[in-house]
Amino acid sequence: MEDIWQLTVPSKIRHFMWRLAHNSTAFCVNLQRKGLKISPLCPVCRIHEEDGGHLLFKCKQVKEVWRLCGLEAERLLLMDQGTAMTMVEKLMAFPVEKQALITTLMWNWWCERNNRREGGKGRLSEELAWIIQHQTREFCTLQQNQKNARSLPRQHWTPPPEEWIKINIDGSFRPDERNGGWGAVFRDHMGDVLVCASGFLPNILNALHSEMLAAETALHLASDLGMGRVYSETDALLLKDAIDDKGVDFSDLGVLADRLKDFIRCNFTECKTVYCPRVCNQVVHTLATKGSLMAGMAPCVTDGPDPCVSFFVASDLASHTV
Repeated sequence: MEDIWQLTVPSKIRHFMWRLAHNSTAFCVNLQRKGLKISPLCPVCRIHEEDGGHLLFKCKQVKEVWRLCGLEAERLLLMDQGTAMTMVEKLMAFPVEKQALITTLMWNWWCERNNRREGGKGRLSEELAWIIQHQTREFCTLQQNQKNARSLPRQHWTPPPEEWIKINIDGSFRPDERNGGWGAVFRDHMGDVLVCASGFLPNILNALHSEMLAAETALHLASDLGMGRVYSETDALLLKDAIDDKGVDFSDLGVLADRLKDFIRCNFTECKTVYCPRVCNQVVHTLATKGSLMAGMAPCVTDGPDPCVSFFVASDLASHTV
């Protein structure tokens, strides 16, 4: 099972798959066998006993998520394996991209199950499938970028063309508190900081929700400041996809995505949303973290660089002039 540690997914998903293979995941049936006095029923359907086979392959909604991800044949094949170990071994024989998609699906469904067990609102199958597919794309893109890193020049922040403003945007999400923060920095074609802004975000559903609210808040501020041509730069591919296509319109965040796209169309001469790696977004990553600690406080908007990001601003400015 050493192949698990080579999966093209974050380490938390690899650890989840390792526990799944060794039948040490905290399914209700497993916990009951260990002497815990809990109901063995599935927290999602509350009809059948929850073991790995039921939760990941047989529960009514998870079957729908597999189908929407185009994985029905794989679901049936994996479901028919006799043990968790043989199921994972069979999964590891799939192509790398399909391994990533299936393990990301299982992880997201496990998180969905935990959310519902704690009384949280369940998400639509369509939203889950959309998030799973786009997360997988982001994971695979990140790994490919890491493989190519040695042969490519070091990536760094770059300024926008003359007469444009670049707005770097980031949202932070704290799942335990269900809140987060937003950050934005506005720079001109010389790399000079015009405005830094950050603030608190209450009642956040997930990481994409925080990214979308961060973008909406930053673009409203840009419009209020009279900026007509802007690049909005984000390290979240999910956010870029939500703005560029209609893939999120059927989800709980669809109304927010439509509202954001309508605002862009109505308030800017030109607005382009572009993706950048995290290394190019350190300024706003720090601002969004600051924002998450500002509960009960008004948003912080400063002319020029915020003192907490002066180092990263100077680093960005130096890198693009080298």
